Amino acid sequence: MSELLKEKARDEFLRLGEKEQGVSVGGLNQKAQSLAATKFYIREIYNPQKVQVEEDDLDEGLIDGANDLGCDFIYRNDGHTLIVQAKYRRTGTPEDAASISHFQSILQRFRNPNLKANKHLGEALAEINWDSDTFELIFFTFGKLEGQARKLTGQQAAYPTDISDLAERCDWRFFDENDLNVELRSARNLQRGASSKAIKLYPVGPKGKRGSSVVEVQAGEYRSFIMALDARQLIKAYEELDKDAIFSLNIRNFI
Repeated sequence: MSELLKEKARDEFLRLGEKEQGVSVGGLNQKAQSLAATKFYIREIYNPQKVQVEEDDLDEGLIDGANDLGCDFIYRNDGHTLIVQAKYRRTGTPEDAASISHFQSILQRFRNPNLKANKHLGEALAEINWDSDTFELIFFTFGKLEGQARKLTGQQAAYPTDISDLAERCDWRFFDENDLNVELRSARNLQRGASSKAIKLYPVGPKGKRGSSVVEVQAGEYRSFIMALDARQLIKAYEELDKDAIFSLNIRNFI
């Protein structure tokens, strides 16, 4: 567990990136670095926690070349569109606030008839149902989100004016290197599976009579119980049962 807590997204990205590319990530051009970072994020962080993006879909969704409109990856599945932009930065480099603003206007660019997307991106955009699709938009950087850049992540994105309810169908997420460390460790915890440890939980109520507030539900082959717990016990259980590993058997976890 202690080794997992020390795991860092940058170290894993550089290790896996060099293994796949055959060269140091630092030797790649800026666009290639972004695409390599995107593949790392989808494989190592997104997939363990969300609906799986298969390798063929990952390769198909990478957007390379000119006129990418600020998009590194796009993937549509069952009415849900995932859009990713990645920035590879040196350790401690503050992310430019303009990068955040630019990403927050990506849907406007996608809908702007005066901006020409490259062939690959154009084909992906043609598949979107703008009237009903939900959108997950992820921006991550190996730099730092601080100051104005961090403030911008909490502000309203810029939406195309021809779709009135689009904001209600969009989920925006922004990660910097520290956030990526947390996300990677959570993903690895989920992959490790449920802990074999056990801890005691005590229902709220007077000492000696706490068990009287527990309701047992007889349904199926497993015993189920309903009880009220002090929040501190839940926090302790989360910490001692290897954090997100506690949710690894939840079939609805990807939601």
